[in-house]
Amino acid sequence: MAVGLRCRRDLYDRNPAAHQLPQICAFFSPEPIPRYFFTGIRNVSIAPELDQALRDPMVLARAIRDINRYSLAKINHRNGTIQLHRLVQLVLRNRMAPQQLETMKHGAHVLLANLDPNDPTSQKHWSRCQDLRPHAYASDITDCDAGPSICAMVAISGRRGVGRAGCGDVSRADR
Repeated sequence: MAVGLRCRRDLYDRNPAAHQLPQICAFFSPEPIPRYFFTGIRNVSIAPELDQALRDPMVLARAIRDINRYSLAKINHRNGTIQLHRLVQLVLRNRMAPQQLETMKHGAHVLLANLDPNDPTSQKHWSRCQDLRPHAYASDITDCDAGPSICAMVAISGRRGVGRAGCGDVSRADR
């Protein structure tokens, strides 16, 4: 326990964005998370250090490098994915203060909504919809209290979806 707390403090001191990125990922599915979920993000505010990493590819690369250094996630450079084990996700969620927990969960919802192609019936968006689907389910985005302008975009577009090939209905639990 003391080692885990020390490691967590060291990571925060070394790179706050590398500390916060796994906290966001703790609300996604334990499936691989495409790195593009975190690149080129504009007009999103979660936490200042994390916001900087989401806007700057070099800062994001340093954060991912540090996450890998502390073995908090499996980084697959070939596929461009990040994957947190479900137990790591559980520990991260359980160690967050209530306000931080809400902030990071909402941050996960904002990132997912930001990635919504808003046209799930178009075949060119199906692969993105398939990438989003397990993470939308796991994050409980339909329970988000941010209002339709932020979180319902994924749920609404999912309801218009084209089933198995596209976004599908994120409000159903047919995982």
